[in-house]
Amino acid sequence: MRCIIDHAQPDGVILDDPIDTEGMYVHWRCGLDEQGHARVLPSAMALEHSPNLWFVEVLERDAEPRAVNLVAFATDDFAPGTVISDAQFFSLPIKSDQQAGAVRWWCDGGVIDQVFVAPAWRRRGIGSLILFSADAYQQLNGWSGAIHSDGRRTSMGDALVGAMQFPDRIADLTEVSPPMDPQ
Repeated sequence: MRCIIDHAQPDGVILDDPIDTEGMYVHWRCGLDEQGHARVLPSAMALEHSPNLWFVEVLERDAEPRAVNLVAFATDDFAPGTVISDAQFFSLPIKSDQQAGAVRWWCDGGVIDQVFVAPAWRRRGIGSLILFSADAYQQLNGWSGAIHSDGRRTSMGDALVGAMQFPDRIADLTEVSPPMDPQ
């Protein structure tokens, strides 16, 4: 699966037929690796200043509405873009405090609830990279809607919005949320 940016189709249109992407900007691609893990790979341009990240999927099946988290790590334990389950993560010698960032969103509809980048990892494009990866993961799983904002965000999140490539997916600011940094 690929996200192609061109002006021939409206944002979010899903094309079933194979298309020639020659000369088009492929924003991200995703699929499964040899072990059956999901892999989400933003374009080299999207990754220009970001470290390689891999992710832990944490599903919140009991949340209402249903939510998912992608927790990002910048270690060499997995290939870039690999998504593993939280059960697999717990058997690894990696500590939760090694995370570079995370995104939480509602699967049904794609509304972002939270984005966090650890202070040591800020200003490296990780917030954008995590959001691109969440968008790819949303589509790979066949969940409805594209990743977007409902107008709630922190002041740091509002700064991230200014750098987004899809401003139409970002609702006007309606509510400033408290900072996500632990006190």
